[in-house]
Amino acid sequence: MPVTANRRHHVRTAAEIACKLLQHADCKYRSALTADISAGGALLTLRTPKPLTVGETLAMTVNWNGRPLLSREELINATVVRTGPLLDQTQLVAVRFDEPQHEADALLGADAA
Repeated sequence: MPVTANRRHHVRTAAEIACKLLQHADCKYRSALTADISAGGALLTLRTPKPLTVGETLAMTVNWNGRPLLSREELINATVVRTGPLLDQTQLVAVRFDEPQHEADALLGADAA
């Protein structure tokens, strides 16, 4: 996975990792897939009948270790910072994590090795 430096506080890496989003607005979980990720946030592709909006808060889990089930204790609070249009019930969404996720830094370490 290529690592790209940019103006953000955290270095991002391209990575396809399964996630689940809990939209507080309707209390429903949605499946998503990361396109890239850093300790500070992620770019996600998700299927949803209703588009997410900038400023919307949500909780999400990221399947860092490839486990089949994730617990509520693993929920990460995040805020939507950028959205793409809803096309065929699929949307590209950028989120910022409320707290840095150091598991993402571990992905970068694995890439550098």
